[in-house]
Amino acid sequence: MSQDDDRCPRDAILDDLGSDMDDWIAEGDRLVVCGDWNEDVASDTIASFFDDRGMSNIVFSIHDSTAAPETCRSNRSNVSVDGIFATPGILASKAGYLSYNEAPADHRALWVDIKIH
Repeated sequence: MSQDDDRCPRDAILDDLGSDMDDWIAEGDRLVVCGDWNEDVASDTIASFFDDRGMSNIVFSIHDSTAAPETCRSNRSNVSVDGIFATPGILASKAGYLSYNEAPADHRALWVDIKIH
């Protein structure tokens, strides 16, 4: 509010991050973006945010998105709210989800081995 910005914080982060990502992609940078998106990573909002930039969920390139586990212990919707997205040319050779007991948080840690083409 001190910046006279009354956007919804969820919209603001996507707007601001998307603007920076667009600049980096335009400069020729390759990106890997990981996050807790606080909603289903297959939702229209999150999927289109990355699709619009030519990016894909590289964990889903290894694991079926329809069988993805919930990634937050308190998630009541049984959806994956965490994701790792990459620009073209960055591929997952392996990827997965750790159990809740393997990470010191209330989210499953996602991991990926990356190949760059």
